[in-house]
Amino acid sequence: MDTKHNKTPRNVCAPAPETCAYYTRILCYMVPIAVLLCARWLVPIVICDDAYITFKVAANTAAGRGMVFNPGENTYVATSPMWVVVLAAGRLLIGDVVLAAKILGAVFEILLAVSIVELGARTHLGRSGGMFAALLLVTNPVFLLTSFSGMELPLYLLFIVLTALYLAERKHTVAILLGACAVWVRLDGFAVFGVAVAVTLWHERRQLRQRPARVIITVIPGTALALGSVIFAAVFFETWVPMSVQAKTLTAPAFLSPEWFDGAGVTAGEFVKAVLGKSGHAYTGATAFPAAAVFFVIGIIVIIVRKSAVIIPLVLITIAYITVFTLSGSAYTRHFPWYFVPVLPAAYLIYGAGIASALTAVSRRLPSFPERGKTGALCACAVMCWLAVAARPLYHDAQALRYNAEERERVYATAAVWAGTHIGHDVVIASDEIGTIGFFLPQEGAMEDMFGLLCRKETLNMPLVQRIEEKRPHCIIFRMRSHPKKTIDKHMLGPYQWYRYRLMHFGLRSDLAARLEPFLPDLHRIYPTVNMDQEYNWSSSRAIQTAPKIPPPSR
Repeated sequence: MDTKHNKTPRNVCAPAPETCAYYTRILCYMVPIAVLLCARWLVPIVICDDAYITFKVAANTAAGRGMVFNPGENTYVATSPMWVVVLAAGRLLIGDVVLAAKILGAVFEILLAVSIVELGARTHLGRSGGMFAALLLVTNPVFLLTSFSGMELPLYLLFIVLTALYLAERKHTVAILLGACAVWVRLDGFAVFGVAVAVTLWHERRQLRQRPARVIITVIPGTALALGSVIFAAVFFETWVPMSVQAKTLTAPAFLSPEWFDGAGVTAGEFVKAVLGKSGHAYTGATAFPAAAVFFVIGIIVIIVRKSAVIIPLVLITIAYITVFTLSGSAYTRHFPWYFVPVLPAAYLIYGAGIASALTAVSRRLPSFPERGKTGALCACAVMCWLAVAARPLYHDAQALRYNAEERERVYATAAVWAGTHIGHDVVIASDEIGTIGFFLPQEGAMEDMFGLLCRKETLNMPLVQRIEEKRPHCIIFRMRSHPKKTIDKHMLGPYQWYRYRLMHFGLRSDLAARLEPFLPDLHRIYPTVNMDQEYNWSSSRAIQTAPKIPPPSR
């Protein structure tokens, strides 16, 4: 009998196992990217006041005026020099810094998601575990809405994840260089850089004893790059610590005092809240993350059983970062959700390992189907179930943020346009929130920050009233929940006439109030016309050409 004709016919339409594996790997990257892009499209985006600070500095940098907020004042106000440079380059190419921030933010978010999936694959937690980690990240309101608001957050997290990835692969020179880049993004990147150096010295401890010069050569390029940020700031700004950091350190209590323990507890709690998709200040809605906490425990067990020591660098970076902020003892940081997001990559990789392991265990107990097909189907069901329970809280937080923040920023922008139109291009405004107002002012306009971000080091401790008396701004703007009005009126004998517009107190200098008061109704006309998603085009504004001439502030 001819056995050639008795073979079972092969299904030529069935994909080869290698092809299935290839498409499965691609899907692990595409799922979080698709979710991210859908969120960018569907979730309301609100630019925050702090992002507008960076936008203003980036616009001035692109225009050749230097890395400054106020023209001619070299104050270290932007906390992320690299993000400023990247946005400035984007503005030169695109023509609008806000649009550049949205495009570049999306690009870095995609690269971050891909890096987390890849890190999952390289650390033996599984590519599917990395996919779930990235999926949890891009559905976390604390990360997503903060990233959408124009902050440097995705770029910073990208350097953290890449540093851990190259440390896991023992490519130490590259890892240290990436850790140094994190320093240029944010000053607390020194925690990332320090861990990169420490892990490198540990990995190379034998070489350090036998050939120390070889190890030193590995460390030198990254160290020079990290120190370059300090030298740049010290030369250009005469201080290597951003003024916002210096101002916030004034709120830190004495070390080991009762207030310090209270602040440290609040800060540690905010890190836990961030993992659960919440924040004590901005994102307070119920989320589905607490229900998934069991997978965190499973993930830790999986890592211990598999002895996945290559995830240790990322865990060490996370611990160092938490330690830096907790030891400050300042509860003031709870107002800034983006400080707590860097713990998420490590936490969610552990979550992802637990989820992937649980799905694999379940698939083995299902009826006889191909193992890869069962696991893939379960992963798809898990992804759909998670999106179903995570979408509503995310959208709810976005709507709440839009309701609370967009009105404030729009009112600030309206006041800035009104002041630039009716006072003049060289208007000087004082406020405790400088970002939106300063961004929508004319290029020649200037801000006086009542919190201290625009102060020089020697004037940071100067009383508020003294700073106001020295600058003599044309007007003072703050929200009604703030209370500098009483302080100013009490100590300055009422040099400003006060008005209210929506949620804003608007103070005009007394010598200007009579001439400017007839123009106050123009606020109602400007408010609906302000586009918060692009730079204000002052060159095409006809109103500024007919504005009454107002004398400069008396010094």
